[in-house]
Amino acid sequence: MILLGVFIPVLQFLFYREVDSLIIHLTHAGQAITLISFAIASLRTLVRFKFTDIPKLTENKEKIKAHQERMKDAQKKKDYEAVQRHQREMMSASMEQMKHSMKPMIYSMLPYLVIFGWLKTHFAQTGIVATIFGFSLGWLGWYILCSMITSMAVQRVIHTARTNKT
Repeated sequence: MILLGVFIPVLQFLFYREVDSLIIHLTHAGQAITLISFAIASLRTLVRFKFTDIPKLTENKEKIKAHQERMKDAQKKKDYEAVQRHQREMMSASMEQMKHSMKPMIYSMLPYLVIFGWLKTHFAQTGIVATIFGFSLGWLGWYILCSMITSMAVQRVIHTARTNKT
């Protein structure tokens, strides 16, 4: 809640200053979409970090890389049985990798469908919600831009907190 109390005045400072040429102009719908995308992107990133086993993903990635190296060596030696064996093991590790990375997506899919349905019904008719450097954005473009920026920032904060913790 404190973060939101700091975030709103920053938005007001950035978007409502009296200058000759505004870099960013937001409508009220644009402000609402900014806050919604901030909340959703933060939650999505937290869910991903909560339900993803980072050490296991790293271990699988290293296994895949090792099998690729062994497969290249076997190809150079023309040992096609070893190539097929390494290829099977690599596929198994890749499937395990995909299984672990899909878990957070499954948990967040239903809320996304509900939230995007709500966003579409409320903001689809608003037209342009933001203008950046003269480029106009509708609700979906503005949501995607805000969501990408927020996701990168939250990922960096969480990654920094995790590395400082260990």
